Amino acid sequence: MIAVGRKPNIELLKIDNTDIQLNNDGYIDVNIYQQTSVKNIFAIGDVVGNPMLAHKATHEGKVAAEVCCGEPAAMDCQAIPSVVYTDPEIAWAGLTETDAEENDINYVKGEFPFGAREW
Repeated sequence: MIAVGRKPNIELLKIDNTDIQLNNDGYIDVNIYQQTSVKNIFAIGDVVGNPMLAHKATHEGKVAAEVCCGEPAAMDCQAIPSVVYTDPEIAWAGLTETDAEENDINYVKGEFPFGAREW
């Protein structure tokens, strides 16, 4: 397996002639409402950065649509599940155990032993 990283494919968007700002990694910079630095232009999905997941992009689109319609909405990535499509698959969501401990947050930890997996 080779993991070479990703970069945003924004050339076709032709934002060079706009005031839309990019972050240090070359992704379109958005606020929690999915607004770019040009407030009436929204961006969602892989062009705004990690995690690059379809279900995250779908939720970003929902937030952007609600904000456009004057509804209260904001993006919060903390609870969005992430996954690595390996065998076995690995998934996680929310804070890490370290984050919870450092912030004095009560949590429940669950573990599943790898050896218990049926091959």
